[in-house]
Amino acid sequence: MNLFAISLRNLRVRLVSTALTALSVSLGAALVAALWSLADQADERYARSIRGYKAIVGPAEGSKLDLTLNVVLNLGDSPGVVPLRVLSELERLERSNSRFKHYAFPQVRGDSVQGFPVIGTTDLWFTKFSLEKLDTDTGTRPPLEFASGGPWSFGNDQLFPFAESMAEVYNHELLHDAAGEEGHSHNHDHEHQSYGDLVPIDWRKAVLGAEAAAVMGIGVGESITPVHGTEDSDLAHEHPEAQCEVIGVLKKTGSAIDRSIYVPAPVMLALSGHRDGSFDQEKLEPAAEDLLLSAIVLRTFDHRGADFFQRHFRSSKDAQVAWPQGEIVKLLEAIGDAKEVLHVIAWLVVLVSSLGVLVALYNTMNERRREIAIMRSLGARRSQIFSIIVVEAVALSLVGATLGVLLCHLGLSVAGGWIEDRAGIPVDGSAFLREELYLVLGLGLLGGLAGVLPAVKASRTEVQEHLTPTT
Repeated sequence: MNLFAISLRNLRVRLVSTALTALSVSLGAALVAALWSLADQADERYARSIRGYKAIVGPAEGSKLDLTLNVVLNLGDSPGVVPLRVLSELERLERSNSRFKHYAFPQVRGDSVQGFPVIGTTDLWFTKFSLEKLDTDTGTRPPLEFASGGPWSFGNDQLFPFAESMAEVYNHELLHDAAGEEGHSHNHDHEHQSYGDLVPIDWRKAVLGAEAAAVMGIGVGESITPVHGTEDSDLAHEHPEAQCEVIGVLKKTGSAIDRSIYVPAPVMLALSGHRDGSFDQEKLEPAAEDLLLSAIVLRTFDHRGADFFQRHFRSSKDAQVAWPQGEIVKLLEAIGDAKEVLHVIAWLVVLVSSLGVLVALYNTMNERRREIAIMRSLGARRSQIFSIIVVEAVALSLVGATLGVLLCHLGLSVAGGWIEDRAGIPVDGSAFLREELYLVLGLGLLGGLAGVLPAVKASRTEVQEHLTPTT
């Protein structure tokens, strides 16, 4: 007697009941699989996003978590400013202690294009920043790759001379404001100068992240114009003097870089109408080192470097150092309870689905007593009847669980773009987890346990009682 074949025939005979029961199991399995997949891909996204950010130097006041979220994930507003002298100090520290060699990537934030943040930086970002793991063969980390075009050119070494020119124009404007028209008449040599004059056309270039380029429908050769403030706000205004030609589009990285726009730092620093935010307002006559940045990203070569810089700036009035790995872990721990609640709810759904298997099989036992009695009369033992019912329960659960996992990934593939737009998490519907195999097997086992009670009831069927002709 082929118990498996008999179990499958019984399920086919009650096709509607079988389909509805398998559907209830599949919905529970799909919910659990979706939670696991989204949580795993979110964790991977966060882990990948922070991989290149060993440390972030930000404003001395404020939250390190806010600084991390803004710089690494483009969330929230920039929490403050850091004077350029901090970048000079970082270079001095490297010269005095070669053990803590690092790359420093200055950032200037505050504007956007169609909701995508515009970040002023230097071309070191395209040559030395990396989200990839260390290549053991070459001992290096591959830099960001371009899907089309290439990077613009503006180096860290050009930032300080530009800051000196900025300071000269800034102080001239302060003098003009203080002296009025009379003071202005004594400074004809600066009449023609403005911040915009300090940014040549060769610097008015932009590189777009993959998602920013795709959503805006902009490619190499087209132009963008930064907007200050939220675009749907009455206070938002464009900066036509900062219009930049797009000369490169980065390959997709699965991080916030995909949603970013990169321009040379002077494009952001020299925006008209932002004079009061350019330099430290406590300085009566600010120098180049008082030029204000939003943050400085550090890529140290090991964790000791990040620890060193954290200790060094602990008592600084100019800056503090955030360790992104630690801050993101704190964030995930803070929302961990919510994740656990969702997991508990998902498992409760699975438990209810398994109880559905029990109820569905148990309710059919009265209808099947004559059928079971006939099988008994043909030589089927009680243990065989028990096994047939348990196999039915296991088969129902396995089929339902498998369909649920497939349904989950089909749904993630279809809704992946929608999820990424709203949650900022790239979703790959084709990425299966090993845990999903355990989910299918576990539901099969749970279904088998749910089938024990109906199986016991079926195995106790009395042949004589249920084969007696009815009148």
